Amino acid sequence: MGEFDDGFETVIEERGDFRVRVEVDYQPTEPYHDGGSPLLKFGYNRWDRYEAEQVTSITSYVVDPAIVRALDRWGDDRNGPRETPHFERYLRMFHGTREMVWSGGFEGARYVTFDTAHWREAMELTDEWLAEMTEGRAEPLRLVDMDEYQAYLNGECYVWIVEQKAEWIKVGSDERREEWEEVEAIGGYYDREYVEAEAREALESYAGESEAA
Repeated sequence: MGEFDDGFETVIEERGDFRVRVEVDYQPTEPYHDGGSPLLKFGYNRWDRYEAEQVTSITSYVVDPAIVRALDRWGDDRNGPRETPHFERYLRMFHGTREMVWSGGFEGARYVTFDTAHWREAMELTDEWLAEMTEGRAEPLRLVDMDEYQAYLNGECYVWIVEQKAEWIKVGSDERREEWEEVEAIGGYYDREYVEAEAREALESYAGESEAA
């Protein structure tokens, strides 16, 4: 069966008495990754003062407070938060940073994630291991990325829902109607292609078992 998209949800596939659809998750949770690189948020607070802080809800790793203070110092600008070369040079010179990724922003705030020598040590990302993992690769190994969190900020969060067709008969009459009833739903996806692939797998589990019975 082809896809049906009404702008809010998409019926991915229908098999027998089951179908699976994907819809936008309007109450998503922040993408948690305990081994993820530190993420800093910087923007104006309620007192209209520029302020930097670590987003601690997505990882247990706590960044050096001096780094947050450095972003406070060099990230401020009359035109609003910006990517600042002073902050980047500071990280590379004093904290051994190799990679940085800046977000596209959200509600006047900007986000930046990066690696440090201390973080790599805490995650046991030794130079020997990194050299082994990058050997022969066509593209360099990414230590940090903002993909999932940027999707979260953009509202690109999804949930798949498996439904089963049910027939209802009105008591005392021959009136019948069919409805789709939810049997399982799982959210927490931040990539459209990935959630659709997972949705098809879930449908296969239900429909395949039903067809084999």
